Amino acid sequence: MRRQRMIARCVRSVRLGILVAFAAMALAEPARAQAPLHERIDAMLESAHPAQPAPLASDAEFVRRIYLDLIGTIPTADEARQFIDDQSPDKREKLIDRLLASPEFTRHMTTVLDVMWMERRPDKHVKTDEWRAYLHAAIAANRPLNELVREILAADGVDDALRPAAKFYLDREGEPNLLTRDVGRMFFGMDLQCAQCHDHPLVDDYYQADYYGIFAFLNRSFVFADAKAKKSFFAEKGEGGVEFKSVFTGETGQTGPRLPGDAEIAEPTFAKGEEYVVKPEKDVRPVPKFSRRAQLAEQATDGTNNAFNRNMANRLWAVMMGRGLFDPVDLYHSGNSPTHPLLLQTMADELVAMQFDVRRFLGEVARTRAYQRGLDMPENQMEQAAAAVAQVAALEAELKSLEAAREQAAAAVSATKAEAKSAEEAVAAAAKQLADAQAAIEPAKKAAAEATAKLTEAQSAVNAKQEVATLVADAAAKTQAVVAKFPGDDALAAAAKTFQTRADELGSQLESARQTATQAAATAKNAADQLAVAERMVATVTTARDAARKQAEAIAARTSAVESALATEVMKVGEAQHKHQRAVALAELHQTKVAADQARGAADQAARQLADARKELESAKASMPERQKELDSARTARDAAAKQLTETQPQLAAQQAATKTLAEALAQANAAAEKLPDDKALADAAADVRQRHEQEQTKLDATKNEIARLEAEAKSTAEKLAAAEAAIATLTARIAELEPSLPKLETDANVARERADSALAALDQADLDIVRRWADETYVAGLKPLSPEQMTMAVLQATGYTNNVRSAAEAELNKKSPLSEADQADAAKVAERAKQLEDELYGKLKGNVGLFVNLFGVGPGQPQTEFFATVDQSLFFANGSQILSWLNPSGNNLTARLTKL
Repeated sequence: MRRQRMIARCVRSVRLGILVAFAAMALAEPARAQAPLHERIDAMLESAHPAQPAPLASDAEFVRRIYLDLIGTIPTADEARQFIDDQSPDKREKLIDRLLASPEFTRHMTTVLDVMWMERRPDKHVKTDEWRAYLHAAIAANRPLNELVREILAADGVDDALRPAAKFYLDREGEPNLLTRDVGRMFFGMDLQCAQCHDHPLVDDYYQADYYGIFAFLNRSFVFADAKAKKSFFAEKGEGGVEFKSVFTGETGQTGPRLPGDAEIAEPTFAKGEEYVVKPEKDVRPVPKFSRRAQLAEQATDGTNNAFNRNMANRLWAVMMGRGLFDPVDLYHSGNSPTHPLLLQTMADELVAMQFDVRRFLGEVARTRAYQRGLDMPENQMEQAAAAVAQVAALEAELKSLEAAREQAAAAVSATKAEAKSAEEAVAAAAKQLADAQAAIEPAKKAAAEATAKLTEAQSAVNAKQEVATLVADAAAKTQAVVAKFPGDDALAAAAKTFQTRADELGSQLESARQTATQAAATAKNAADQLAVAERMVATVTTARDAARKQAEAIAARTSAVESALATEVMKVGEAQHKHQRAVALAELHQTKVAADQARGAADQAARQLADARKELESAKASMPERQKELDSARTARDAAAKQLTETQPQLAAQQAATKTLAEALAQANAAAEKLPDDKALADAAADVRQRHEQEQTKLDATKNEIARLEAEAKSTAEKLAAAEAAIATLTARIAELEPSLPKLETDANVARERADSALAALDQADLDIVRRWADETYVAGLKPLSPEQMTMAVLQATGYTNNVRSAAEAELNKKSPLSEADQADAAKVAERAKQLEDELYGKLKGNVGLFVNLFGVGPGQPQTEFFATVDQSLFFANGSQILSWLNPSGNNLTARLTKL
């Protein structure tokens, strides 16, 4: 786990700092033609996408968007109509340039930066109007953004001209932890608050040392209340180290000032008491010789700190796009990496190359196809999703290969980082030894000075006593010589004795003073020796520290190659990950579409089966009476045929018997006639019998035919009856089969419909997810909330209130200071009049902003980008007195224009 965290830290440190090398590499290349930034942005975005982005927005959509983003309001109806009717192919570029050059852009950008950096905090030491005037002047003069930030980060509020810049610090009461968090968030894009007491629990690459690296720039600073000036300033002490301890692990550490992604800054060392230009006193603001805060301002903004450059580029991108390439814009880390790492780095580098020119940078973003895309997805979205399926495997294989290369590079960096850490610990240990040695210098110097002073005092005492003792001894000797010449003079003898006694006393005192001087000399020598030892120790430890630093620098130099390699791999992996994810998302959309189509087909089939069964059952039940009628008819016909056959059969038998009898009689008559051929009567009788036989035979044949017919009819009707009975049986069986099957078919149809509905809902959600993803990644325009200030100005513009106020303000200006014809031909004077008019107009409209801030704004001291909806907002637009007053027919406002239609 620790190794993984070390690798993560290495990856993060590369992302934070080493990637700036790409900019240096680009600058080092020979000068050559390079495509404009907006073209490179589009090329990078589109090459990183596995599908065709959304088409460009309509002119109506674009003109509203660009007005809101560049000047904070919507166009007037006339401005929109004029733009839409314009057929010039470059009309969008011209509009962008015109808006960027307008005084309204300056005003809007002033608001953007104010809200971004102060987050609507209440006034404390610096008034908002003064702060905004400072920002407004800087933007109007097109001052580089890094210079503006440098003044803010270095501000102490002493210089009246720059005092507003100190609002960032002073209105946060100089609280170092709050400032550490907000400096990290707003100028480096990193919210390190949760790393104050321990490594961040949720963000693997936010470390406690990162927090205290920024904290070390600010912990010496404090709000100084100057009673005489009746102002507060942001002062700074010249001492104060930073140590920290994790409340989770108990691990301790210390750090000097360090920007995200950079090493600790080199600081000069001063002897104690020599740290200040102006030393701190009760009523005196201290001024250190070395200002850490000035170093923060300089090193953050000089173009070499990639975290600062990236943060500024991302925030400016978010101003136009509604969200950053990483979002939230104050939470850059490996778990919230940019959607397009290479693009973000390119924009950061380009912002530096542009010398932090805000207008130019925003103009390039506004010219991109990415910014100008419409809200509608491409019509062939599903075809693109189907095509993405084939791309996933190749992209996944490429990603795995790149991840393996990145891990190898990260492991190499981890190893060198471990070596560098040991070297840094050696430097820290040597620095501590040097500090301890330097701390010993001062008492040694003091002891040596005191001993030298005592020696000087003792030597002076010896010299003084030596002079007096010599004079008295000489006087005593001379007095003794005089006494020898005057032996009887008692007075001279007494005087001589007195001089001698005093000489002896002074000799003793001189000897004592000499002994004291000797001891003082020994003490002074010892103190001097100790000072020399301390100085030699400082020299020795300084040499050791310098050697440790040199070794650490050598190790750092050796790591640059592996860090550069890791930077390349990290960039490649980031790009590949996002491209793979985009393809996977599209492929999943296709698969969801296929599943939805299949589920819908199954549901339709189940519905058809149910409908067919219901229809068949209804038809069967409906045809049953007819079938029964046919059965009854067939049975009646069969019975009738059987009855006729039965009735006809006795007739046949009788006829057969009669015919047989006649046949026999005829045979006998014929026989008799043959015997009596001449018997005419017999012959006639035989002829009558024959005739009768023939008649009966004819009847018999007819009856046989009738019987045959009746038998056929009986068979036919019997068959029809059987068929009718079979039909009834079949129909009855089918009804019996269909009726119990309907509940199951209904259940199956319902289940299939629910599955289809679920699949279609999943498809809708997948489609919505794609839209959101594309919007987040600038492949289709997304909806973005208006700030309260934009809402205010847009509503005032939409109602026509702004136009009425503008007309009145312009008339008043023209009355007070009319422009002559020559002035109207002077572009500079016309531009100045436009600024004057904008100032007047804003002054009359700004009183309405507070109302919208109260309704739509987030609480002070927190990010101001969230949008929320409330009942109060609805009620305000439904029946708010201000809205109604703006809509009262007046001048050329909206209602007045509508009434003329």
